[in-house]
Amino acid sequence: MAIIRWRPLGEVDTFKREMDRMFDNFFGSGPDVSESSLTWYPSVDVKETKDEFVLMAEVPGMSKDDIKINISENTLTIKGEKKEEKKQEDHNYHRVERRFGSFQRNFTHPSNPNSGK
Repeated sequence: MAIIRWRPLGEVDTFKREMDRMFDNFFGSGPDVSESSLTWYPSVDVKETKDEFVLMAEVPGMSKDDIKINISENTLTIKGEKKEEKKQEDHNYHRVERRFGSFQRNFTHPSNPNSGK
């Protein structure tokens, strides 16, 4: 008969992971920022004021011309491309963590937003 160490918090961690997975499946998961991810997504905050909805995207190194915003029915789409800087041949890179490439994020709203604003 083998003795198995009981980890009381291990069951809580398993429960938390299952609940997180359930909510991610229901509401849609956020951007994938894991180390192994090959896709880059900007972090986004969405807030509502009395008169408007405000979307703030974290897109360092990108200009206004690099980003396209479209509203169709009740979906706002933001897409763009963050271009990789040219690596200099006479430098030895030990680590490259910044993400580059194309991205697209979609946000839905229960009512049809006023695209003129």
